[in-house]
Amino acid sequence: MKRKTSLLSLFLLVFPIFAAAQEPGYPQVDTLVLRRDSLDTARGVIRSIPDTIFFTYSADAIFTKKVSLEEEMTFSPIRIVDTPIAPMVHLADPVERLARARSCRLSYHFEEALSAIQQALMWADDAQAAEIEAEYSLILNAMSLSDNCQTPVAVMKKQFSLKDFYLYFPFADRSFRNTPNVFDSGDGLIPTYAPKNCKTVYFSAPDDGGTRDIYMSEDRDSCWSAPVLINESMVTIGNEIAPVLSPDGKTLYFASDALYGMGGYDLYKCQWDEETRSWGEPVNLGFPFSSPADDYMIMESEDGKYILFASNRECHGSENVYIYVIQHEADPATKSVTDPGELLALSLLEPSAEQAQIDNTVIGTWNGEQNSGTLYMEVFAKTEELRGTIDQLSEDIGKLEGRLASEEDELIRESIAKAIDAKKEEKQKAEKALEDLSSEFGNLEDLLSNASSLNTSIVSDQADTEIVGAGEAYVFKKNRMGTALKVKVQPWKQDSRSQFKITPVGHFGPDGSLPKEGFYYQIFFLESKRRVYSEDLGGLNPVYERQTKRLQYQYYAGVFSCYQDALHALNEVRRRGFPDAVIAAYSGASPISVEEALELEAAAPQED
Repeated sequence: MKRKTSLLSLFLLVFPIFAAAQEPGYPQVDTLVLRRDSLDTARGVIRSIPDTIFFTYSADAIFTKKVSLEEEMTFSPIRIVDTPIAPMVHLADPVERLARARSCRLSYHFEEALSAIQQALMWADDAQAAEIEAEYSLILNAMSLSDNCQTPVAVMKKQFSLKDFYLYFPFADRSFRNTPNVFDSGDGLIPTYAPKNCKTVYFSAPDDGGTRDIYMSEDRDSCWSAPVLINESMVTIGNEIAPVLSPDGKTLYFASDALYGMGGYDLYKCQWDEETRSWGEPVNLGFPFSSPADDYMIMESEDGKYILFASNRECHGSENVYIYVIQHEADPATKSVTDPGELLALSLLEPSAEQAQIDNTVIGTWNGEQNSGTLYMEVFAKTEELRGTIDQLSEDIGKLEGRLASEEDELIRESIAKAIDAKKEEKQKAEKALEDLSSEFGNLEDLLSNASSLNTSIVSDQADTEIVGAGEAYVFKKNRMGTALKVKVQPWKQDSRSQFKITPVGHFGPDGSLPKEGFYYQIFFLESKRRVYSEDLGGLNPVYERQTKRLQYQYYAGVFSCYQDALHALNEVRRRGFPDAVIAAYSGASPISVEEALELEAAAPQED
């Protein structure tokens, strides 16, 4: 990848000059021309290309001698002159190009984002390369995911505060527990979900490096089991949050900002495999469930008819999120979408105007058969909600109009203008709903004033629960926080037979010290053409060297007697400068699959 990027960099450096030299009004030339004051830049690009590509250059000219890559290619000489015979190339500022690429990605202009990030890559120095390459990956992911867009039917969407939006999901009441607690020592965005009388808890908690992983713990009567990580695919250098099981317990939903995605937090699921008794590989739920913004939490309704998820894609920097209610489809159709306007419209998930499409039998739908006291409360709740929605939309429109006035980029202005139009349309719908409510109940103000004289018990019962969406296709009911967790959890500790630690300088394990028989795990973190030294090991200890048949040197960290020990060490290895580290398994000196090792581990007697 690096080889191709560097070659592309040289091509993009010289091609505009060559092309310009062929335009009318300029002499035809057989060589590519650079001004002398661009020589250092050209040399910098050339030096960045791997040593499979050979160049020679003198003070006055740079000649490409031979290029050996996937096929042999030759280039014309690049002649250096003091006065150009073609227009100068304006060098791109990689920081500005990166910002441009990110803005285009966030506004669904993926093609423009790709062009900008390629320019940023061309001129980036070593200090900028990692951030630019990360953005490049997000753009490519976004383009790939937009090739398989779903077109779900939206039932409802409402805006809530980021502080407590999770309480409006249809979980059991009092199921969220404040952090820090015995499971989560941090203070995360979403508290621990632990319903009363549950026997298994999936939760997100920080590891030793501060990033969040997903763990599982089981109730074993006297105490809860030591939390275990799910699998290698869900241990990343980023954050995994908001684990939620499907009603049948066979699908685990969660959000991650480090797995394959479009940027920010994306939404994922993995399936339970009964045969292996383990969770499968995580799969991105795709656009428009995942977006370039932060998509935090997703769940199925108890009857399986609806999907609910939260996202800040429409909130433009405010401390709010929308909860979207979508009809659940087991096998949704997909299509490729490349137009930025169509992608934006799809991401907004506006509720369907064709009410016949929507199945209103879901628990939570308002049935209109309440007694008179409840009717007053319904009208009161609906009116207050509509007024709040109108006020919030007015505020959002004002902020967007302020951004539009100060934004100079035409593509971003276009996206902001479309967002303003969508907000105005939503506001008009809310105003029309408020007008219809007033028409249906006559003097609305008199009716609402009567609510204050209702039977105290009726008002008290209704006031205990906040209702949002009364009279619409879906009703949000605010749950209450649960009590503090007061359970005992067995702490995790590394098996005494496992060997791994971090030291100021890495150390190689003694020759012949690897187990001669039995299974064990190691973390494969580096392959090199040359041998490496202790100072190259990132403080990993112990490290073992193996040589392949291709005369490559491979390096493995630690010796682990159980998979969980290897999982706990994996992120530490990745953070030490080896982001592609993976778990490997051996039986004596022979490599085996991790799956085989897990079977052997399950059959082995457990250490006390």
